[in-house]
Amino acid sequence: NIIRGLTSFYHSVFYIDLVEQTFQSYNWLKDLSARMGQRNDYHELIRTCAQSFIRKEDQAAFMKNLSAEEISRRIRSGETIYSVEFQRDYGGFYGWMRIHIILAESRNGVPEKIIMASHSVEEEKEQEEQNRKALRAAYETAQNANEAKSNFLAQMSHDIRTPMNAIMGMASIAST
Repeated sequence: NIIRGLTSFYHSVFYIDLVEQTFQSYNWLKDLSARMGQRNDYHELIRTCAQSFIRKEDQAAFMKNLSAEEISRRIRSGETIYSVEFQRDYGGFYGWMRIHIILAESRNGVPEKIIMASHSVEEEKEQEEQNRKALRAAYETAQNANEAKSNFLAQMSHDIRTPMNAIMGMASIAST
């Protein structure tokens, strides 16, 4: 029921047996379902996803990070819940996808079953980019203001120093 509940938030949800290296799908995109058919081999799922949907430059990293061995290694090192991000082809454009890995069952410290759920985070990435641009613009504005302040103070110092030197010189002559 918990896994089924996740399907309302994620476009793909899988229950994966790391020992048998098989999976059970609870929700997945139709294009992936059509490519996999009735197969339930986890390695085949990751290979099919990589070749069909992940940017060419990221395919090797995708397959490595989502291999049963790498997931087991990370979970054994203490990462019982973690996520990875990749760019996925969403029908003509590459958008960001986040895949969550959650330990479901382990025996004697060895991870046996996980839940893997993925969803698009394109809106979050766009918001991050907008925030980054706004921060950069604010930084540049602050730099320009600081430079203007420094120029103003340098000019004012010069404008005050010149007449003061004349006054000091005249005072010195008058005192003799």
